[in-house]
Amino acid sequence: MKGHDARILRGAAIPTAAAGALAMAVAGFAAGTQAFLGAATGAVLALVFFGLSFLIVTWAGDKNPKYLYPAAMGTYLAKIVLLGVLLVAFGDAAVFNHLSFAITASACTVVWMGAHMWALNTAKILYVEPAEEGT
Repeated sequence: MKGHDARILRGAAIPTAAAGALAMAVAGFAAGTQAFLGAATGAVLALVFFGLSFLIVTWAGDKNPKYLYPAAMGTYLAKIVLLGVLLVAFGDAAVFNHLSFAITASACTVVWMGAHMWALNTAKILYVEPAEEGT
């Protein structure tokens, strides 16, 4: 992984983890252990989904730029299918609060997207490689 990719990943993951920790604290304080577990599940799910997608798309782009789109669409499809499977599998689970899960997962998604855009805009990545002297 290139240095700027690692900075972008950290720039998105750290604020998302902080938002997830805040959501867990608020949910735990407001509604108890089940809400805390729901918020923790939502935060971890968002971090894992977006982190793995970023790593896979970055890896594919390093191999060949024409693999970026298929990798992005493949990870998106895999996330949607896996989320559907998890929602069906744990739809009746009484272990965690579903509302705190949904709110935290949604909030962490919004934070990841905003922080990721901010990190990309401040990364100062060259779009065109400068020509070497004398060529």
